Amino acid sequence: MQQLAKVIFALVVFLPSNSYSSETKETERLLRVTEQYGRCADAAQGGFGTYKEIQDSAGLFLKAMVKNIRSMNEIELSQGNEGIIPFINLLGKDIATGYLLKAIADGGNAYQQEKRSLAKTNNWDWKRTYKQLWNKYGCDAIYKGLSH
Repeated sequence: MQQLAKVIFALVVFLPSNSYSSETKETERLLRVTEQYGRCADAAQGGFGTYKEIQDSAGLFLKAMVKNIRSMNEIELSQGNEGIIPFINLLGKDIATGYLLKAIADGGNAYQQEKRSLAKTNNWDWKRTYKQLWNKYGCDAIYKGLSH
């Protein structure tokens, strides 16, 4: 219960807007790449035919996201970012990484709105919607780059 209280406190105090406050250009670059991976993980249904292929590709994107988030946290800690230090100190690196993964993995509000709008345009044909998103965001090329 004490850990839950810490999590709630950190979420309320340090990350009220689901944004990652970065102080370096490298962290900003990693954040953009990680957000792209999140969109591709979500759209993986559009790039593959079998459930196993979808799960494997989404897993690959999520692993890359975790690696990037850990790198972002290390960069910001080394730079003394006062916005991230208390968050990581309070929750620990693994829980903080998990929270940030959750915050980034859905692709963001704009992506979710785009996905809903596209699905509506496609008469709620989700397979077609995910295929269009997969293609739009260049996920095939990104996936091939990650899988080699």
